[in-house]
Amino acid sequence: MKTIQKIQKSNLEKMSKSAIKLFSVLMVLIGSFAFGQDKHSTQSVELFMSNVEKTTELLINKKIGPDETKLTFENLFKGQGISIIEDYFIDDRELSGEYKSICLNIVSADKYETESDYLNHLMQIERHIGTSRLTEKEKQLAQVLTDFERQLVIKMQNLNDKYGSVETGKKGWWKSWGKCVASSLGGAITGGVVGCGAIGGIGAIVGTVVPGPGNAVGAAAGCIGGGIAGAIGGGLSGAALGC
Repeated sequence: MKTIQKIQKSNLEKMSKSAIKLFSVLMVLIGSFAFGQDKHSTQSVELFMSNVEKTTELLINKKIGPDETKLTFENLFKGQGISIIEDYFIDDRELSGEYKSICLNIVSADKYETESDYLNHLMQIERHIGTSRLTEKEKQLAQVLTDFERQLVIKMQNLNDKYGSVETGKKGWWKSWGKCVASSLGGAITGGVVGCGAIGGIGAIVGTVVPGPGNAVGAAAGCIGGGIAGAIGGGLSGAALGC
């Protein structure tokens, strides 16, 4: 019995370390924006995902190589008058356990059989966020992450409709690679998005990935945006980069 308890404790410790790594990445993604400016936040996510789509199309059409997605993504932002700045940190102690649990639930795309099921899941989360006991800042951050995931699914669907996927067979794009890419913020793509330099404890980084009111994104933006574009391109081409 003691041996089993030791194993269980060890597994929990490993899960805790994985969660810390995950939330560092999550907080990089949800970015810098003026709290209380929901319209601006939505537009920022849309711009970020639009640049992901453009980078992916350049990759699919062989205008750039897989190793050029990061720089391409950054250059798109620069061409739009948005600066690349260093990521900045917040105190993890500012974020509640409920908030962290909701973030894990938001990026759980791999649990859903269809993209429609996952989008419905995001709608349910939005309703929960509105009635939760999260602080206003946490509600806004969680909403941005939800918007990010929704836009990601929409962009993947659009790109698949336009270019088609190689070797998806009867499974379709979502089961073949889409839900893996949508779960990448949770670490499903090893060595890709997760390897973008996120450091610190749970929720330690707010990485200015979506452009803030100061028209700037964090240094992690290029790695993350380029990584997602590469993952989508890999899914469409049949080389799903870890999915």
